[in-house]
Amino acid sequence: MYTYKSFNYNIMGDNGLCNLIKQGATLIDVREKKEFDTLHLAEAVNITLKDLITTPDVVLNLNLPLIVCSENGDSSLKAKQFLKENMNINVVDAGPWKNLCDMSSSTVDYLF
Repeated sequence: MYTYKSFNYNIMGDNGLCNLIKQGATLIDVREKKEFDTLHLAEAVNITLKDLITTPDVVLNLNLPLIVCSENGDSSLKAKQFLKENMNINVVDAGPWKNLCDMSSSTVDYLF
C-alpha cells in the first residue's frame, strides 16, 4: 500500500482544469502510446492505464495535483480510482482528453 500527500482544490468555474495545468499540475493521458502519439495535448504525459496499475511508482515524482484523461473517460475514471484507493492520492478526472481542448483553446496546445 502506498501513501502520498493529498491535495484539496476547487476545480469549479471556467477553465478550472486549464488553470490547474498552468499552475503546475500534471496532466496524465492514460491512452495507449499509439493513440497518444497520434494526437495529444502538449502539456500531457503519457502513462498508460496498464503501466499506471503495474508500476504505480511512476507518479511519485510528478507535480501535484494530478489530472487524468483518456479517450472516452472510462480509463481515466479507473486511473483515478486506482490512485485514490491504492496510493491515497486525490486526482481530478478530466474524462475525455478532448474536454480539456474545449475548455480554452487559447491555453491548450496540441501536438500532432
